Amino acid sequence: MRNLLLGMILLTSANAALAEDLEEVPPVANEMAKKECGACHMAYQPALLSAQSWQMIFGGLADHFGDDASLADSVRKEIADYYIANAGTIGGTASSRITETGWWRDAHEEIKASRWTRPEIKFKGNCIACHETADEGAYED
Repeated sequence: MRNLLLGMILLTSANAALAEDLEEVPPVANEMAKKECGACHMAYQPALLSAQSWQMIFGGLADHFGDDASLADSVRKEIADYYIANAGTIGGTASSRITETGWWRDAHEEIKASRWTRPEIKFKGNCIACHETADEGAYED
């Protein structure tokens, strides 16, 4: 039992450290990604998800969270290659939603659920609504 408790404490500490480490990530440096992804939402930084997660996302753009975000093959390949090459190294299961990752949940655990329905926030993935410099990769505020 003691080993289980110690393991849980270490895992919680590791998740908190991951969330803290992701307060600042390299900004999106690919102009095509900024243009295409940024046309509908903030162009999220590659470090926020694993390579496997980005592969899932770019493999399913025809149904991208309910929208058809299909791109020409050459454009999709350029952006996908960029995201996969610069993906984060966070462990855990692959997720197509940043808001479903353990580090995201840990970083936002104290926020009341009602906050996500505010008109100025709209959805959990609207990082820039609360983090003014999120598009630059800075999430410290």
